[in-house]
Amino acid sequence: MQTKALVSLAECARALGVSERTVRRLVLAKRVPAYRVGGQWRVDLDEVREALRSAVIPPMESGGSE
Repeated sequence: MQTKALVSLAECARALGVSERTVRRLVLAKRVPAYRVGGQWRVDLDEVREALRSAVIPPMESGGSE
């Protein structure tokens, strides 16, 4: 069985060159795979990269009016 290398959302954000808020939004929208570990979100960078590569992710809707 292969062990996943799970990282925090902050570490994922640094690795991808985006904000932690962006990663959190993607996780909460279920656009990238994530796991709850001890009450905190963790992601496997390889899984996130594959999800982003293999899917065209449409822009997320903003909460404000345009």
